[in-house]
Amino acid sequence: MADSSGNSSATAWKLTFALLILVALAFYTMFLVKPETVKSQLLTERYINHTFSPYLDEKAWNSATEYGLVQPITNAMANHIAKSHPTVSNKNEALENAWATAPESLNLMGLMIDYRIYHLFYMLPFFLVIAFPILMDAIFLRKKGKYQNSFISPTKHHVGSQVLGMTFSYLMILAIIAPFSVPASAFFVIYLIKMSGWWIWIVSLPKRI
Repeated sequence: MADSSGNSSATAWKLTFALLILVALAFYTMFLVKPETVKSQLLTERYINHTFSPYLDEKAWNSATEYGLVQPITNAMANHIAKSHPTVSNKNEALENAWATAPESLNLMGLMIDYRIYHLFYMLPFFLVIAFPILMDAIFLRKKGKYQNSFISPTKHHVGSQVLGMTFSYLMILAIIAPFSVPASAFFVIYLIKMSGWWIWIVSLPKRI
């Protein structure tokens, strides 16, 4: 019962934290950043990605513009804000200006997130090619270690799963929705560190399992 309660508490905390991040991102995009800034960050990100892989960049961009995943949500929010603009008219100049630019900023942010999602999707085959030898090597070393008289560190097991494995999974999600330029190479580095964590986790599994 204690473990179940602890897991529920941890899950609730993670969901609350994720919700706060999304609210903060929406607030930042709507009221603290100008559309020109978001557009500039998107163009910078595309330029860097295009330099490394023009094919993936074009594929991701075409998919993001034709099959939006997040954009329908941001577009609905933008339309709602645009319709409610008269309620803040002639009340506060700063608020009125922010309200006027918020729809465009939200639309651009939705496009940026969709672009990253599709870019990651088209990079998936490369990720799988990398994951297979790493995981196979970890499995073989684990089997070899079961027949050796060696100490298995529980600390390494914990670090591999929680610190490197799960933490960098959350970091990758945050990178997808980050309100600044995040080139695809950053996702690649995060993925390599994440896979290293899972390698440590598998190799450090207790011998009785």
